[in-house]
Amino acid sequence: SSTTTTTTKRTVQIHVVDDRIEEHMCTAAVAIARTLPLYDSTSKPTFDPLVNVTFHDEKGDAVTSEDLHRTATAVAEGVRLSAKLGDMPPAELNPDAYAAMCRDVAESLSTSGGGGGANERNDVVTFREIV
Repeated sequence: SSTTTTTTKRTVQIHVVDDRIEEHMCTAAVAIARTLPLYDSTSKPTFDPLVNVTFHDEKGDAVTSEDLHRTATAVAEGVRLSAKLGDMPPAELNPDAYAAMCRDVAESLSTSGGGGGANERNDVVTFREIV
């Protein structure tokens, strides 16, 4: 028995307008992220859109702060990854799969310049080394 999942790629544009958008940007990003799960165990075709989110103030002007956009993106990605880990059954998220996901996250942080800063450590410690 095999399962095939068909993914449809479309672009979705979301506009968020708020009179205090700079204060609420991360909250809005979390709400949007929760509606777009990374994990789906069904074999039905999935809708996997390219999502563009634009944040606007009460005048309709787009927020242009790179720091706010980076923060909102990081929070949204973290929420989606957390939801994926919670949604995956143990048969799929076993210790080896979890370790591989952790390595992927660590690698993406080291190549993107994300993560630590002055106190950043790039050491990887495996479970077997701890015990």
